[in-house]
Amino acid sequence: WSLLESRVLYVAQRAKAGAITAAEYFFDADPGHGAAQPLDIVAGDSLRLVGEIELPFTQLGLHQLYIRTRTADGIWSLVESRPVYVSSRVNTTIAGAEYFFDEDPGHGGGTPIAINYADGQPLVTEVNTSNLANGFHQLYVRNRTVDGVWSLVEGRLFYISPSLNKWVQAEYFFDDKDPGVGKAVPVNLNLSSNTNNLLVALPDTMKPGVHTITLRARNGSAAWDFSETKTFIIEAFPAEGVVLPVKLEYFRGNLLNNEVPLQWKTASEENAGIFEVERSANGLQFTTIGRVKAQGNANGQLYGFTDKNPGRGAQYYRLKHTDKNGKVDYSGVLYFYLSAEQGLRLYPNPATTSVFINLQNSANPTSLRVISSNGQVVYTNTVKNKNLVEIPVRQLPNGNYFVEISQGANVRTLPFVKQ
Repeated sequence: WSLLESRVLYVAQRAKAGAITAAEYFFDADPGHGAAQPLDIVAGDSLRLVGEIELPFTQLGLHQLYIRTRTADGIWSLVESRPVYVSSRVNTTIAGAEYFFDEDPGHGGGTPIAINYADGQPLVTEVNTSNLANGFHQLYVRNRTVDGVWSLVEGRLFYISPSLNKWVQAEYFFDDKDPGVGKAVPVNLNLSSNTNNLLVALPDTMKPGVHTITLRARNGSAAWDFSETKTFIIEAFPAEGVVLPVKLEYFRGNLLNNEVPLQWKTASEENAGIFEVERSANGLQFTTIGRVKAQGNANGQLYGFTDKNPGRGAQYYRLKHTDKNGKVDYSGVLYFYLSAEQGLRLYPNPATTSVFINLQNSANPTSLRVISSNGQVVYTNTVKNKNLVEIPVRQLPNGNYFVEISQGANVRTLPFVKQ
């Protein structure tokens, strides 16, 4: 039998806790629920705490700050903690900062950040990555006070991909009809610039609807190391000389609180009938989701309709008008992308034996890959109908890794450290 692995689990008294009405904090030792220092908050379902907390001690070194909240039903949350380091110096005015990659060269041995420093102001600078190899790296930043006291370091993981500074060839094709590498429509590149604006002529045979264009390029190496695919729409317009019963001034919409309010305005209406709002997940097959009767106003009219239950992912909308004689015409197509709630979470991090990932939409097949800092795939798996997935990492060398999580067209990556 292995050693035990434990997690804290809290069972609330109610199926759904009420609004948060109180919060308190303490350092190091818990005085008991309700006995800590209160925080001034505004009641609500969630909190964002921003403010100053006075340190109640003079003991130097590392301490722990704990914060917890209480609902209107009197239920206390678990505590959330952060380490706090108390320095022996009083003057904490920032006088300098430096950065380094991967390994600590020692205080003062990093690359200095030559900017003006001010307490509480964002630090914005550029870092030089030209000497780093392709793959994953850690960027570390720390600052120094006027008394020469260095702060703790703050680190971030980032990835350097193969350089595309010297593109030598590029080409494109439509609708996933790949003729083969080097055989698509060539792009005339301006090799003196990293920015190229490309004007593409659409084939005369391309019909109205949703299409894709794929661009790929290569640098001085033999391999094609870049590709990008984008979706676009060709709208259908009435033939020249055809008079429509309704002249549409505009048809537009936006995303608002997981709903899609749509609005359209006519410039004139003659023999107007009824508007139908249609929705599609692929831009080809549309379904009517609402109907609005035309007012028949010769000077035009403003209309609106809200889709209160849009699907997730790509959503297309168009307006269909049928006049009193049965003639039909359509508006242009609106496109929105509604992202699914991302419930992905990876823990523990750093990891020693395993990492666990909470998945959402687990009924869909999910492909998992663990990628090392040098780009090597060291683990693959495909799961379905699993909310919690375990990935063994005991056998991996210590270092930085990425988990790539693919569910259909949705791809997410989560970093972790094996130690």
